Amino acid sequence: MYALNKKDVPSLMEKVAVFAGKEIATRHDLHTIDDFPRDIWRKMAHEGLFRLGIPVKYGGIKIAYGALVLVGETLVKHGHNMGLALSWIIHLLASGFMIGKFGTPPQRAEYLPKMAEGGITASIAFSELKSGADPRHLGTTAHREGDHFILNGEKAYLTNGPLADFFVVYAVTGAAEGKKQFTAFLVSRENRNLAVTEMMKLDFLRPSPHCMIRLENCRVPISAMLGREGTALGEMARPCRALEDALLNGPILGGICRQMEIMLHALRKQGVTPADDVMRGLGEMETWRQTLRWMACEAAKRMEKSGGKSESETLLLSFRTMAADCQSLAEQIIERSGIGMEGELAAMTKDIRRTLELLRGADPSRQKKIGEKIIVRKESNEHIKR
Repeated sequence: MYALNKKDVPSLMEKVAVFAGKEIATRHDLHTIDDFPRDIWRKMAHEGLFRLGIPVKYGGIKIAYGALVLVGETLVKHGHNMGLALSWIIHLLASGFMIGKFGTPPQRAEYLPKMAEGGITASIAFSELKSGADPRHLGTTAHREGDHFILNGEKAYLTNGPLADFFVVYAVTGAAEGKKQFTAFLVSRENRNLAVTEMMKLDFLRPSPHCMIRLENCRVPISAMLGREGTALGEMARPCRALEDALLNGPILGGICRQMEIMLHALRKQGVTPADDVMRGLGEMETWRQTLRWMACEAAKRMEKSGGKSESETLLLSFRTMAADCQSLAEQIIERSGIGMEGELAAMTKDIRRTLELLRGADPSRQKKIGEKIIVRKESNEHIKR
């Protein structure tokens, strides 16, 4: 394979747009079906969409985070579905980020070529039913027994779980200074002590599939450990979540683009010139959309440059706030113009709203931490002046 240069991005986006319009947008049942469309998934693999972000050595295509945001936007804008884009992003995170960055040479050689071809996929098993994604309350454990680890616990909200061939399972393996230490493991679906316990049917982001798993004395070799023992929370889980937040901005942008297309089509069908407040609202919405696009790309670029989320966190927080305001404006325009919230417009609006709600769930605590840093920095500066 090859490394994607900046000048190659427009041609890639055009290729993705044609594919999405032909293979995804024509499937009008995707917002309502319960079964995952494996035929589309195979076509996405054939198109090379799963190679993005995987090291070239293993059949992948090197691509910048900012370009991935644009691909995600294009996939939804022309494919008219955010659920498939979510599943695609989770596949890329498990392959290019997790195994590509933290895997041992044997792990990379075993998993990455197959993931690049779409032959296998993974699900990231972090959250739990009662504690969500709060690491302080996660209960799944792994203890060493000779040259193996024994895993026990349950995981929930596993995106791509129903179609996963293996799971990246986070488990508590110790404690230090009163805080839990986590280790990640690659666990095959075929492990007889791992059970898919429930298919979780969500009413948004369809057809992306979700499930739960149960691990009962699930025995895995030490060679299944991904990354360093006891460091998975800080080195993998948190950076991966930050990258997921950044990459999901692409599908959100694509959803807003499609949302606006539907609204404009409905307004034109009315055969009358929209009221001034509706016209102003559309203009404001388009201005926000263009600003959001810049913010999303810049946040991804800064994240890649710094190797973490600190350089991009304020942009990500601002993106979500502005995107939520943009959605409030869209709903006002829909109500004032009499378009009607139904069909694809209703489904796309719900997907955008629910995705933003999920992403913004941790924003208050992040904003509090930023505030605490400001206070400490200001106090330090005042002490220096004195």
